[in-house]
Amino acid sequence: MFKLESLTLWLTAVVLCLAASDSLLIADEIKPVNQWKGRFTQNDLKRFAPANQMIRDAEAWKNVWNNWRPDEQIPNVDFENNMIVVATTQGRNEVRLHRLNLAPGGNLQFAAASSRMRGPGFGYLMIEVPAIEIKMLNGRPLPAKADGVKPPKMNDKDSIQIEVVGLMRSGVVAVGGESTGFTITSGGMTFEMDVSRFRIKDPNLKRGRVAGKLRVLKGVEVKQRFVIDIEKIEFLEDEAGDGKDKDQQAGKMNFKEIVIRQTGGIAGMTIDTVVQPKGKIKRVNDRTRVTESFELKAESLTELNELIGKTDWAKLQTPAPDNRGADMIEYSITIKTSDGKHEYKMNGMALRKQPVLKRMMELIQQR
Repeated sequence: MFKLESLTLWLTAVVLCLAASDSLLIADEIKPVNQWKGRFTQNDLKRFAPANQMIRDAEAWKNVWNNWRPDEQIPNVDFENNMIVVATTQGRNEVRLHRLNLAPGGNLQFAAASSRMRGPGFGYLMIEVPAIEIKMLNGRPLPAKADGVKPPKMNDKDSIQIEVVGLMRSGVVAVGGESTGFTITSGGMTFEMDVSRFRIKDPNLKRGRVAGKLRVLKGVEVKQRFVIDIEKIEFLEDEAGDGKDKDQQAGKMNFKEIVIRQTGGIAGMTIDTVVQPKGKIKRVNDRTRVTESFELKAESLTELNELIGKTDWAKLQTPAPDNRGADMIEYSITIKTSDGKHEYKMNGMALRKQPVLKRMMELIQQR
């Protein structure tokens, strides 16, 4: 039987930077590319587990695989784009994935759960994940790859590398479906973008810098399509894509500050989130000591401002406490407006039942 209470987990990969599953401030979920698990009755093979829970090159992968699964053919892993994260347990216990999220700032949040069998031995779980956007694992910066890793072979076929700075659009449609759905326009020229390697937010009407290999495709309706296989993408936050100032888009602000304190959950952490009137957000995790700064999307800030402006905060009804479920998260929410300071305290289950506060939390996540 699997339990997720912190006192019943025997994991070397104890997760210190995750909130409980009822949190509304949750990061984007990551789908594993592959995963492998197993158990041993003795502890001697545990020494091959990576000390930092990461495998980032083929040599290290071969070393772990050949010692833990010597009778099986080693799977091919593309370490240019992916990495392996590893969790182990004490005792011959089965390990299962509990959470795999990508938080703001490129922080991969990885947690595993275990059965509770005592005795010698250990269990393990290895998961292959896309690594292009990952900069940290559970709040710890990724180390550099091993020096012995051979660089990829250069492709000697004809190719054109291109860098473009311009206005990006998404949701682009074309006759016959001849479009990737993403474009970037610069100097009167428009290129399609293939962003399949990236998990990006909606880039519509945002300025950015992209780089990659240019392909020319033949079509039926469009005789020649110029497509950039995107290798690097950067949003230019200091330039509004639609030519309007963010303050003009947001209009008059109906709030002075929003402060959210999130406590509890599996890791027993505290996360403080502060939202400023122009959409700037600062989030601090006391356990991992990670500070994140980002901005709301213009449309999210506009809706948040309208929501706060039309709500009678003095008469807002909050639901009764709901104590169902383990590892409950508690929220302390303070909204400062021109007519005063409005404070609310409730747990995650109750917060989901308050439509105004729930929508406010959802908007704060969108960026």
